[in-house]
Amino acid sequence: MRLFNLINYFLAILLKNYGVSKMKFLKFFYFILLFLYFVNNSFAQDITFIPRDTLIQGNIGDEMIFYIDVTNISNIRQTVFVVRTLNDLPPDWYSALCFDVCFLSELDSVATTPEFGSSPLDPGETREMSLHITALNNDGTAHVQLQAGTFNNPNERIIENFTATTIPVSVDTESSSSSEYDLTQNYPNPFNPITVIEYKVSNTTLVSLKVYDIIGREVAVLVNESKQPGIYQVVFNGENIASGIYFYKVVAGDFSSVKKMILLK
Repeated sequence: MRLFNLINYFLAILLKNYGVSKMKFLKFFYFILLFLYFVNNSFAQDITFIPRDTLIQGNIGDEMIFYIDVTNISNIRQTVFVVRTLNDLPPDWYSALCFDVCFLSELDSVATTPEFGSSPLDPGETREMSLHITALNNDGTAHVQLQAGTFNNPNERIIENFTATTIPVSVDTESSSSSEYDLTQNYPNPFNPITVIEYKVSNTTLVSLKVYDIIGREVAVLVNESKQPGIYQVVFNGENIASGIYFYKVVAGDFSSVKKMILLK
């Protein structure tokens, strides 16, 4: 009721002094409301969640640690939560979360509360958390996704994907023999900014694996050399390119295949 009376008050002033029509006033008021809505949502995020690395290459037996800086950018204390929403690990690997204290690998979510041996972040405070991925046995690649938010705005989440591998990222690595050519879907997809592409080669041949943008421009050359029969994995890093739809194409002898992937930052 107070808002209605206020609108009528300003409308009467505009009509009396400036001859503004009711329709023009309502349009103006509508745009003001839209402006206030977008301003409010632009500052809805309470924290930043910034990994120092999203890809680590190690060896069997290594503990690969991803450090993440969590900062309270609001003007009030914030209780932060972190949820492990994807935990795709090779056999005999495990991952665990640390936020002020470290937790068992079975725990998928932690928060800055006394129950987790922690406390809320003060305005402007930066605190370090970490994701630990350990490769006990077996070469492979692990994909873990974390989502971070606050108790004040639990639906406003920051999503980060992490990749740990014992497969060298500078070259693609043969893992076994193959009876046919194939190109599999990259994983994860969508990705940010790391993804893994796997292909199979059935005969010794020159292999080309390239990435293209949506209008067909070449973005990256991942492979351009002769390969023995086997299964290969290549890590693609999209850190220096924009979000969007990309295509990767493999050509091996008479075989060629194209698949789509989505970079979502």
